[in-house]
Amino acid sequence: MSRSSAAAICALLCMIQAPSPLGADVKLPGTRGLVQRLLGNGGDSPPAQNSGGSPSPKANDSGTDKSAGSKTRQKITLSPGSGAMRSSSGSGEFSQDQDPGKVAGSSGAEVPLPGNQSGPWQVRVRGSRHYVGSVDMQRFYQFPSHQFDGKHLWLRSPSIILKASVGSSELLLNNVKFILSFPVLGEGDQALFSRLDLSKLIDPVLRPTHITDGSAFDTVVVDAGHGGHDVGARGVYGYEKNYALQLSEALREALQTRGLKVLLSRPGDEFVTLTRRVAIANQTPRCIFISLHFNSGGSSATGIETFALTPQGGAASLERGGGVNWSGLVGNSHDSANIALATAVHAQVVSRFRLVDRGIKRAQWSVLSGCTRPGILFEGGFVTNREDGLRIASPSYQRMIANAIADGIMNYRKALSRAR
Repeated sequence: MSRSSAAAICALLCMIQAPSPLGADVKLPGTRGLVQRLLGNGGDSPPAQNSGGSPSPKANDSGTDKSAGSKTRQKITLSPGSGAMRSSSGSGEFSQDQDPGKVAGSSGAEVPLPGNQSGPWQVRVRGSRHYVGSVDMQRFYQFPSHQFDGKHLWLRSPSIILKASVGSSELLLNNVKFILSFPVLGEGDQALFSRLDLSKLIDPVLRPTHITDGSAFDTVVVDAGHGGHDVGARGVYGYEKNYALQLSEALREALQTRGLKVLLSRPGDEFVTLTRRVAIANQTPRCIFISLHFNSGGSSATGIETFALTPQGGAASLERGGGVNWSGLVGNSHDSANIALATAVHAQVVSRFRLVDRGIKRAQWSVLSGCTRPGILFEGGFVTNREDGLRIASPSYQRMIANAIADGIMNYRKALSRAR
């Protein structure tokens, strides 16, 4: 691995030493890089309250997500072969492209494997889907240690620990939780990961210097969710729309202090259509897009989650998150940059505040589906939870969260600079 590659990984994960992939231009294993900055804490030190030695079969989802309740749907898909986005009526926050008659998810056969197919990949077909083995992953990313007990997998390097469990869609990288599009399988002495998850999630995080769909930026479009008559989630101490606006103002200040330009999609308590929010981002040169929201659910539901757009052929992490992204969406042109940005921001927040880590997830949110810039949707806690609600309503806490998000954005920016 080249020195620039290692530095890029460090910027993304924060405390991780990146293994060197086979076929790297300069074979220099053992260097620290961008993965460290992306993921936050290294080794087994848990960054979040619900992190443990082995991932559990299900994400920590107590209660009902706001995204499965108060948010309505909007269908945005690509016409086959046209490249043009079409949208059904409605002003909801979801894009849905699911045919109930189809098998959930594509085979992934059309997704290029890391290393321009030159890696040690033996593709296995299970059902209608393509998988790759953890032994091949160990060799390609040069993890010194591969441990599989038939149920749990650990891939270890001096500063990166990857954990997964058979039958689960959870993946832990240095105890930062990711939700895969498809569950992990087991076969013999190794675990199997879908080809789609390898190419669209694992590889961009472990090899950020190979990201080609993210460009230099000097501006952040900060999108405060809801507004005006659309109050969003109704919490114990107030409305989501107000907290989102307050957080956007704090984030603007934090980013400007770090030398970035900021454009707010709604600078006041006003209703802005989803189409207009996307247009603001798409019309702003050299920018990324951050949509700020807060969750609602049962009184015990708590924690932080961050969304990147579901890759084509992948399944949303939520039951009502858009289903399977069959046709591909405009925002899929930045799949690798999207997941890297989500990683950098999410890892900073959950590691800094020891909040419950609900994971980096996938969904076809409308503001992400039509965005031609790298973008994510950040859910900063549950307004329906008394403890979360007290924190969310605190201006000092909003400033601290804003600074963590800003630091994550700067880490992502460093990763891109190493990639060029």
